[in-house]
Amino acid sequence: MAELAGKSAYMRQVEGDRERMRPMIDDLSRQIAAFTPADMHELEFFVAEVERRLSLLCDERMVLKAFESWPERKVEAMREAVARKAEVRLCVCVFL
Repeated sequence: MAELAGKSAYMRQVEGDRERMRPMIDDLSRQIAAFTPADMHELEFFVAEVERRLSLLCDERMVLKAFESWPERKVEAMREAVARKAEVRLCVCVFL
């Protein structure tokens, strides 16, 4: 299995991203773990920046699963909060 993974262009790309982006991912992990937003606007801005940086990865989930320190639950909770705010905003616009 390891031999097949080593030959796969996709897995080489994932491994390349893990090595090349390690400093950015480690820094982002620390920022996310320490982040405590004062309001939704600050949360939206921060999540947009996280998304921008993660979009540089070939496959976010595959690359990040090698990082034990990655705060996956917190990232998902922040994404969900921002998405729910967008839903509420949309509902308010529809009813007005």
